[in-house]
Amino acid sequence: MPKGSKPIRKTDDSAMSLLFDILGDGASKITDIDSYYFLKNKYIFLEFMKVETDIENFEPNAYWQILKHKIGFVWEFVSKAEGILWLIAYNPGKSVFKLFKVFSADQESITFSKKLNFSFDEFKTWFQLLNTEVLKS
Repeated sequence: MPKGSKPIRKTDDSAMSLLFDILGDGASKITDIDSYYFLKNKYIFLEFMKVETDIENFEPNAYWQILKHKIGFVWEFVSKAEGILWLIAYNPGKSVFKLFKVFSADQESITFSKKLNFSFDEFKTWFQLLNTEVLKS
């Protein structure tokens, strides 16, 4: 980990587990924001998606009917915060990462201003640099 990168903790899994204990199946209707940062007076939101199918050809719009509830909610929040949203798709082996910088989202589709393809090590470097920049600001 680069010097100065903030530690990452597994709080999301335990928080969602607690919500399921409290709400039962009703917790499946809760949408959470995976990660967010405040950097250079701007919020940056990260939404992670594990992709079980062919990640090399994965495009969120092909799955928009499934994703739009969760991503639509997050996008609404990002828009109100005047922030940036990155969708981060990865395969189960965590060897391939596809990053989509969201430009806009509505009920019909999602558009992107940037798309990046990374190996695990490339994504790790990108992510750690983000963490390091957050600590500097």
